[in-house]
Amino acid sequence: LLREQTNLMQASVTELDLARQFNLLIEHHFRQKHSVADYADLLNRSPKTLTNVLAAHGTPSPLQLIHNRIMLEARRLLIY
Repeated sequence: LLREQTNLMQASVTELDLARQFNLLIEHHFRQKHSVADYADLLNRSPKTLTNVLAAHGTPSPLQLIHNRIMLEARRLLIY
């Protein structure tokens, strides 16, 4: 499903694993960590590497993904 939803059809297994791990980390840490560098440190990658891997496959930037998750939580809190 991730490959279909994020245009990662041509991604290698390592790139796909990196994208999965990044999204999982966002879900767990979005309340405390708000920068790409924080997540890159958790993944033992550089922020540039993380950005390049995601950008190569047409997904939003890592910072945009973090902001989208924060906004989603804000909307949820406003509604409930």
